Amino acid sequence: MLTPIIVAGLVIAAVWGLYLLPGIVGERRTTPINSTEEFDRVTRKMADIQRHSYDARVASARDLIRIRRRRATIVFVILAAASAFLAWREGSLNWLLLHLGIDACFAWYLAMLAQLRQRHAQRVANRYFSDSETVWEEFPVRVIASR
Repeated sequence: MLTPIIVAGLVIAAVWGLYLLPGIVGERRTTPINSTEEFDRVTRKMADIQRHSYDARVASARDLIRIRRRRATIVFVILAAASAFLAWREGSLNWLLLHLGIDACFAWYLAMLAQLRQRHAQRVANRYFSDSETVWEEFPVRVIASR
């Protein structure tokens, strides 16, 4: 009688453990293999920060771009919701076609933003990994003593 309850409790604990432990312990991809890799990663980030100075104009330009994109997204959502409501209320095919056109434009806009984000991430990755390729000079081995 007590064993099914214990088994059910263990199953629930195992499911919760599988769900919660990766968040507590940390993902394997983000953890360094050893301390030298972690030191190298932090050193590269610090060097990158030191190399690029902070410019308030660039930061404000980024903020303006974010505000414009947020505003465009809000306008698209409002237009899509209003046209869907009018298409439903009026039962009109014209409003439904307009709603589908707005949805298509909104999907195109989101795809464009995703492509811009991907290009930016690629530029950042190329800049980060291009510095990491160092060519080590190999010295010839000389035999000093022979028998």
